[in-house]
Amino acid sequence: MKKREMLVALFGHPNSGKSTLFNQLTGLKQEIGNWPGVTVEKKEGILDYNDKRARLIDLPGALSLSPFTIDEKIARNFILENDCKVVVIVDATNIRKNLYILLEVLELGADAILVLNKMDRVKKEGKKINIELLKRVFGIPVIPIIARKGINVEKLRKEIFSEHINKTKFRMDYGEHLDDHIDFLEKLIPEMKGYNNRKRWLAIKALEEDPSISPLFSNQFQQALEHQKRHIRKFLKTDIPTYIIERRYSFLEGLTREAVKIKGKEANASNKIDAILTHHILGVPILFTALAVIFFITFKVGTPVSSFFSLLFDKLAIFLHYLLTSLGINSYIISFINDGIIGGVGTVVSFFPVIFIMFFLIAFVEDSGYMARGAYVMDRFMHLAGLHGKSFIPVVMGFGCNVPAILSTRIIEDRKDRLITILTNPFIPCSARLAVFTIFITAFFPRNGWILLISLYILGILVAFFSAIFLRRSFFKGEKSELIMELPDYNMPSFKIIFLHSWEHSKEFLKRAGTIIFAGALIVWLLASLPVGVEYASKASVLGHIGSFFAPLFKPNGFGFYQAVVALLLGIVAKELVIATLGTLVGAQTGNIATALHTYFTTLSAISFLVMTLLYLPCLATLSAIKTETQSYKWAIFSLLYSISVAYVLSFVVYRIGMLII
Repeated sequence: MKKREMLVALFGHPNSGKSTLFNQLTGLKQEIGNWPGVTVEKKEGILDYNDKRARLIDLPGALSLSPFTIDEKIARNFILENDCKVVVIVDATNIRKNLYILLEVLELGADAILVLNKMDRVKKEGKKINIELLKRVFGIPVIPIIARKGINVEKLRKEIFSEHINKTKFRMDYGEHLDDHIDFLEKLIPEMKGYNNRKRWLAIKALEEDPSISPLFSNQFQQALEHQKRHIRKFLKTDIPTYIIERRYSFLEGLTREAVKIKGKEANASNKIDAILTHHILGVPILFTALAVIFFITFKVGTPVSSFFSLLFDKLAIFLHYLLTSLGINSYIISFINDGIIGGVGTVVSFFPVIFIMFFLIAFVEDSGYMARGAYVMDRFMHLAGLHGKSFIPVVMGFGCNVPAILSTRIIEDRKDRLITILTNPFIPCSARLAVFTIFITAFFPRNGWILLISLYILGILVAFFSAIFLRRSFFKGEKSELIMELPDYNMPSFKIIFLHSWEHSKEFLKRAGTIIFAGALIVWLLASLPVGVEYASKASVLGHIGSFFAPLFKPNGFGFYQAVVALLLGIVAKELVIATLGTLVGAQTGNIATALHTYFTTLSAISFLVMTLLYLPCLATLSAIKTETQSYKWAIFSLLYSISVAYVLSFVVYRIGMLII
């Protein structure tokens, strides 16, 4: 029997538990892509209940439905353009602030369900929320849950599939000075496709001076609107948009006093922990210790597992070589399979455990609530670079991948701060670079490699820091903005949720290995095999000629041989291709890339090469994200030229100073 499919949207503030709830509802039945025309992540999942099916869309987290940011535009347009149920998830520990978006959703006339998350925290704080009162006031279902533990999630699932259509009759009271004018303007608005039963909302948005609504109205309506606004201003002590916002918060203030009762104030454990972790002296060393632990665990646990996978691929290559040779398969096909696929893609895939562990640990820190504290602790240091603590969150996310890190800069309100953070983030070593670091460290520093790993990460952070100072003082002069953010309560992370989070992001790594990295490895193999008859990956091959042309530029840096240059060139496509290329060009000649590296690199030139890999050219995906988020090719090109200049100079300095010491 074919299941009927409905559409459900999940919407809420950042840190409300929205992603956790999405994972609880969908499990592994989800897809990740991008919203049309932008690089904002789109998550879509499947919900099943008896013989019914629904598509669950995870709308971008936003503080309102005002269309001033990309996230807000996406969320509002989706609700406007689709007949869907909207599940509004709010942090019940801060119900007054979080319910604001519910008012906006209800004014849109959406079929809504209110979900109160973190009810365990509410209880710990000695509070009790009157659920029945909220149901009566808003006229919609209200479901209290604990998303990270999965409590009441099935009750929510049942409500989502309820046959009852909860078209709310809720009507916000804006007072006598405004309501009559809203009613008057509502009657002047004609029927418009996509805005049926939303005339009151349109009238309110017109008074709020919403720029995205103005093109919908005729000149006659605009004249009537201006007349009404002049009349309203005679009775108000403030401007109309501010008055509307104040009326909403005033309503929520009164509702919160009635609906939330405090039994007895208990000591908030979060405050006690924060007294230590956000201490003005202890906070920074604790934060850097936490980051060092992440890198140490990633390297110590991930590297042995990656080495095991690498050994399996080596054994597979030997087995296939003998098997295919015995079957009389053409030598070019054997070379393609062993040198191209296994030597290139296999080398990258073997580092999947390291990537997964990195994402898992970052997700753990984020889900625990400590990520926001990191931003708070780093605020005064970020001010030295002309930024504030919120810029530190993209820094931490950049350790996983620079693309979502750049997208996360939308939490930064000031445009100058946002641009500086975007342009400096590519210096933060992403997990793709971690694969390069790991194989070199395994080859040259098997005992204390984690020290070099931490040093590289610190170098990336320092370069980003001083680059921010340079950009602030040259291109983005102006007043420094202040940090205003809410610190969430600490949570014991749900291992199921952070596993799903880590798997979804790590899966993208595997997808790239199967698509763009495979294509890159194929190109490397072809160029290394042509012209026909040359020794594979030799200097006489096409690839050898390309690398040899640029190689003299890198001789002063200690790696002026064509294999290293070609690896760097293809690393522009994706940083994993650095290892894939070296695996194809270098590993093919000895059978093992770690052993082969000693033939080409000294310890010092290996460090110089790692510095170059750390800082040079963002990958194409990152450049695309920079272009989209800055809405300018100019800054993407600037990032490209600036990063390679910095990388070349620092790589040169490291090698030359090392030569003097040695």
